[in-house]
Amino acid sequence: MKQYDILVREIPDDPRLDKVIPMYCEGVSRSQARKLIETGAVYLNRKRCLQNAKAIRTGDKIRFFIGEQKEEETDELTLPLSAILFEDEDLIVVNKPPLIPTHATIDTSRHHLVLATQTMLAKRDGKTAKDVYLGVHHRLDRDTSGVILFTKRKEANAAVAQAFQGRDVQKTYYAAVLGTPTKKSFEVKSYIGPHPRNKRRFASIERGGKYAETQVQLLSSTFSHNRKISLVEAKPLTGRTHQIRVHLSENKLPILGDATYGVEFPDVPRLLLHAYRLEILGKQFEAPLPEDFLRLAFPGFEA
Repeated sequence: MKQYDILVREIPDDPRLDKVIPMYCEGVSRSQARKLIETGAVYLNRKRCLQNAKAIRTGDKIRFFIGEQKEEETDELTLPLSAILFEDEDLIVVNKPPLIPTHATIDTSRHHLVLATQTMLAKRDGKTAKDVYLGVHHRLDRDTSGVILFTKRKEANAAVAQAFQGRDVQKTYYAAVLGTPTKKSFEVKSYIGPHPRNKRRFASIERGGKYAETQVQLLSSTFSHNRKISLVEAKPLTGRTHQIRVHLSENKLPILGDATYGVEFPDVPRLLLHAYRLEILGKQFEAPLPEDFLRLAFPGFEA
């Protein structure tokens, strides 16, 4: 059985248990959450909860269990050694491909970045994947590509966790957006919370919410399919859910391929958001733009 733990920090306007679980767990639909609750696989604050509509509050702890498939039934994703951006005895930094989750989801037949990295290192070092330790300290959404860091030893966890918790980390993203900013650089400041009419989305709201700040800079613009598109740099100074996507969309710069906040665009099968740079513990790591960004041929960023 695979165990999942949630510490509730934000809740939707309708704070039902069967709505909170999908909000925090990538790959878990509301119907799947209901099945888990009804079969007794969900615990709320250490007590089994069988009520789909149980009201959840900030600070609640949710734990649920999902049966795992055998390893041989898992579709393997091959991650090349060239995906390693940095490695020492404590850390490994990899360039995450798009369209795969960072870690295990409810669908255990889906491969994920953690297992792909473990498999890559195991083959290189003559071990089994289960013998390769990776500590997860942050994540990227399934569609998002770019820099992600893992610890290789438990002894390194404390320093990395402290850096993330103390916000002593700087992240820089690149996004391909529809339109072009009216200013070359600007800041977006708002309070982000659940969308008042769509509980699966977030939005800038007038009351409640959590403070969010993003610095945006125009890098390049071009025309594609007779529409003006731009490559922008986005630096989130806070870490709110979907912060960059919300701030860009609300400033009339929807990200290409973002089905929730952005816009569909020809030949763009995924959200074009890339974690370009991560600065932590006095180190800086960068991941080059992936092929689907380069195909858009932004001046100065061509393949």
